[in-house]
Amino acid sequence: VLLMRGEDEISEKLCYRGLYMVKSTKQISIEYSIQFILAKIALLRGDFLLLKRVISDIKKPVLIGNNHILKSTDFLLFVLVIAYKTKKYR
Repeated sequence: VLLMRGEDEISEKLCYRGLYMVKSTKQISIEYSIQFILAKIALLRGDFLLLKRVISDIKKPVLIGNNHILKSTDFLLFVLVIAYKTKKYR
């Protein structure tokens, strides 16, 4: 809600707080959601350093038990970037 109101700085801080809390519990779906919100913030600001870091974080494999799960979200990130470039979803 804060991001939709244009309060991106507060939204970003809350995202980082959420990431800290989620990583200890290994809730991958919530971590994905937070990372995509951070990507949206980066695109809205035009902050490509933040976007690059978020994309690399999304692509990192996550260790759950003995299984490595590769986060294959290249297509979703591509669609997100294209959507903001064409300004269809702003």
